[in-house]
Amino acid sequence: MREVNKCLDCKYWSDMIAKCDGGGPVQAMCLNKASPNYMKYTVDRVTCDKWEYAEAGFRVDSPGEE
Repeated sequence: MREVNKCLDCKYWSDMIAKCDGGGPVQAMCLNKASPNYMKYTVDRVTCDKWEYAEAGFRVDSPGEE
């Protein structure tokens, strides 16, 4: 069972803007303007009080989403 309030399940953890430096964990950009992590790369285990569940795994910038 996954823990709640982690970037991995947040709708603002980018599907399109991500990187992996030196074989480390995937880091994706936070796209939530209300978050202290906005426009920062975060790993999946970061928590935030502005977290919102990514319903069915879709994020605000999922390919094909509007």
